[in-house]
Amino acid sequence: MGSILLIDDSLYAKDLLRRFLTAGGHVIAGEAADGYAGIELYSKLKPDLVILDMIMPRLNGLETLRAIRKRDPNAKVLIISADGQEEHVSDMAKEGVAGYIVKPYSKQTVLNEVNAIIGPASLPG
Repeated sequence: MGSILLIDDSLYAKDLLRRFLTAGGHVIAGEAADGYAGIELYSKLKPDLVILDMIMPRLNGLETLRAIRKRDPNAKVLIISADGQEEHVSDMAKEGVAGYIVKPYSKQTVLNEVNAIIGPASLPG
């Protein structure tokens, strides 16, 4: 079971990810609506994985990723991007992200990516 930090300015996206991930047995360690809050939460929580949106107010995904990596070069980060943002994904790949998911995504796509990065969660029963 992995602890996951969600960093996304969309309440809908965080809710959807939370439902997908908890149904898959993962634990949501925390949620942030922008990069600054996400960086602070990362420092406090040290989650197994960060799921990071690329386009956010105040601090974009790439800037957030770089700040998290300064604190922890081994941080595992999964990027969420919209169609048409391939150039940004390429920039983030150079930063060593663990993977990326393109919106819109399915529950199975999210769980497959997360499980490939931090391993599958053990479901009770």
